[in-house]
Amino acid sequence: MPMMSMLRNFVILSVATVCAGQQYTSDISGFQEWMNVTQQHYTTDEMLERLNIWQSNYRYVEQHNAEADKGMHSFRLGMTSLAGMTNKEYRSKMLKYRSTGTERAAVGTFVAADHATPPNSADWRTYSPKVVSPIKNQGQCGSCWAFSAVEAMEAVSALKTGKLAQGSPQQCVDCVNNGADTCDIGGEMHDCYLSVMKQGGLDTESTYPYEGTSGDGCRFKKGSVIPGTANFSGYKNVTSGNETDLMAAAAVIPTVSIGIDASSPGFQLYRSGVYNPLFCKNKSDQLDHGVAIVGYGTESGKNYWTVRNSWGTIWGMKGYVNMIKDDDNKCGVATDATFPVY
Repeated sequence: MPMMSMLRNFVILSVATVCAGQQYTSDISGFQEWMNVTQQHYTTDEMLERLNIWQSNYRYVEQHNAEADKGMHSFRLGMTSLAGMTNKEYRSKMLKYRSTGTERAAVGTFVAADHATPPNSADWRTYSPKVVSPIKNQGQCGSCWAFSAVEAMEAVSALKTGKLAQGSPQQCVDCVNNGADTCDIGGEMHDCYLSVMKQGGLDTESTYPYEGTSGDGCRFKKGSVIPGTANFSGYKNVTSGNETDLMAAAAVIPTVSIGIDASSPGFQLYRSGVYNPLFCKNKSDQLDHGVAIVGYGTESGKNYWTVRNSWGTIWGMKGYVNMIKDDDNKCGVATDATFPVY
């Protein structure tokens, strides 16, 4: 029997839903459309398995959104580019931030008491001249930590120089710890800062482009670094667990790198709203994903952090997630927050 005929026999649902901004039916045609939109490529042998996983996630999304319609959740889910993975696969491939619990070479701690009272909201994406670069995509390499750190360095240097340039996450993947923090192992943001400082600056994406792989050695050549990135003196921590201090930092620093617990299927399939799962861990050794804060605000009475991810624009709100704020450091947003300084 042809593979497509076999797949049709396994279709359970045939309803339609709007997921991640795209309407899909839950049958084989919907699955194929999702593959086209998200640019997923599977072999014939694995197609049936992926369809079954996709349909399971489809049902999960439908149930969650039905509950959200009843006011049970403050966020909605969708068939993101990660909907073809089980949650176990997702955690294994995408979540490679790993905190050692050490603060190496930090030049100080940012505390709110040392700064002016921050405004009630902030959004560095609207700042002129631009300081926040476009959303990037790490692919299926566990390099979230490198993207988070590079985004902070881009923004801080742009604020100082008035010129935004896109930096090279591949530089950190290849060069931090002599390339030991591979796609399969992962790393942490402050090591990226320290490596860039040691090398004499952050290379541009165009000169040292992202490959989504690791193990090819450090190929950094000083000569095309982003202006200002050669002059970082170190990095600062935000008082661990303190969202008041984090808010004060986010009011004056255009991008703050943070680690979070992103292990839930709700984060894997997040589409919109204020992400506020029932359970979410916040201890240093429980965080698994590197992202970055670019502002904060309030929606429907809930305070949130505006967080940029590195999974492309199909995930979430064009690559962003609003994460619950002022809720006992839920998901660890303030546990390990850092940014480079001059």
